[in-house]
Amino acid sequence: MTSALPSLRDLFVGDLRMASAPALGALATLVDGVHWKALCEHALDVLDLNVVDLLIGGWRRHAEVRSQLRATALDPSRTALVHVAAHTVESSHKPKVEVRAEGRLLAILTVPVEIAFEIEAVELSIRAGEIREIRPGRVMVRGIVKIENSVVLERELKRLEFPGRIVIDPAEPARPRAAACG
Repeated sequence: MTSALPSLRDLFVGDLRMASAPALGALATLVDGVHWKALCEHALDVLDLNVVDLLIGGWRRHAEVRSQLRATALDPSRTALVHVAAHTVESSHKPKVEVRAEGRLLAILTVPVEIAFEIEAVELSIRAGEIREIRPGRVMVRGIVKIENSVVLERELKRLEFPGRIVIDPAEPARPRAAACG
């Protein structure tokens, strides 16, 4: 794996399975004259979310992680290691796409994205109230992207490959980088 960590776009486009033509045909009845294939391609723009950011957001809700985030915020010299056993991190997003023609708003479409990460185990290093390092175990992912209620992309359960250690750069929060395996 390169030093770049995956985005949701990488996960879906890497081995994407497009929805069937009937699903897109059903969408065509919503707004006449829209190029639905082009709209589906632009729907991928909503997938430009960093996978590590999504995972960190889920782990922040875990009771032990929350406790250690608070404790290390109070004592920034302290480092806590938190082991989280088998768990699932789910993330749902509902961005909207405006369909316009000649400056006129034709429709506003919801593009729901649902993703689930099944994680065998993870070790989190927490310092100064932030997750600073991640040592992931086996991570499996699945998800769907819809336009309104029609599925346009689907990702079956598949293993994600992460480096042995992911360091979160404290100078640039939300900018994780891959570290050497180890």
